Amino acid sequence: MKRENEEKLQQILQHLSVKERPLWIAEANRLARLVERYQRLKPKRKRHPLTGQKEFVPEEFALT
Repeated sequence: MKRENEEKLQQILQHLSVKERPLWIAEANRLARLVERYQRLKPKRKRHPLTGQKEFVPEEFALT
């Protein structure tokens, strides 16, 4: 699966200029790291003690 994804990415990147390619790769890597960190967060939300509504935890806001 990973190899297939790499091949698809290579095909997509071929359409970009040589100057733009590294920038797109860097952004894709940044987003992949962000998703991985988000998936490891437990819990992602907590109930507010006064309102009872679910709110994002501070660690979730720190991801950006």
